Amino acid sequence: MKRLLLLVIILQSVFAFGQKASNNLVGKYKNKSFWSFYNTSLEFDGKGTAILDEKEYYDYFERNDTIYVLAGGDGVFLEKKNGNELKGFSRKVKKSTFISLDNEFKYAPKAPGMEKRLELLEKFYYLNYVEGDRLLERKGKGMFMDSMSKIKQGNQKLCDAGLDTACIQVFIYGLGEKAIDVVSVLGDKNAKEVKHPQADAELEKLGFKIIEMGNNEGYGLLYSYYTLIDQEKTGIEWNEKGLKKGCRLCASNKEIYEKEL
Repeated sequence: MKRLLLLVIILQSVFAFGQKASNNLVGKYKNKSFWSFYNTSLEFDGKGTAILDEKEYYDYFERNDTIYVLAGGDGVFLEKKNGNELKGFSRKVKKSTFISLDNEFKYAPKAPGMEKRLELLEKFYYLNYVEGDRLLERKGKGMFMDSMSKIKQGNQKLCDAGLDTACIQVFIYGLGEKAIDVVSVLGDKNAKEVKHPQADAELEKLGFKIIEMGNNEGYGLLYSYYTLIDQEKTGIEWNEKGLKKGCRLCASNKEIYEKEL
């Protein structure tokens, strides 16, 4: 009886978790579908980064023959098919099929020390794409802000555990809250003047933490923060530093402030 119970537990474990997560898929895939949000290519660097349309860079992981690209608000989720195809099933790529230019699935050697990051990325996926959707579907007064608060708290825990991607989410939420305050004043007919938000030492500290974690997009985030609190000159200085380190957000920021000069 004990042996039977043990077998049941083992089977449950296997079917519940299946393969371990990985992020060493490598190679370029072309979209053979004519109509698609991403209508050119999808590339994996074998070290945890997916590149959409040769310009957008995101974390990804694979579990049980499904690829999860953590692409902003709408993830890009695909299933492996026919030994060389990735068939989309999330909203942006629902009608898309990406074909491997190598005509097969290829993998780079696994990078050492990736287990913790993969574990945190899976938690990030569940929080922001599964649990987050469920929370935001709740109706009623104050439910939206309550849901956003819960998601932010969850990301803060992942940030504290060392996931830079979650730290970026927390930063964006914090910046958004400050921006909402400005918009509220703009919409108030009785407001005498529009004041820039006050400096936020914690948000500023988080921006530097993201950089220290090795994510150069933190430079671009700091530009957004300093601009919002009316310190654009300081923001531009940090943005220029980020450009030298390959910050992609910094390149977008520069296009904006160069047009205004």
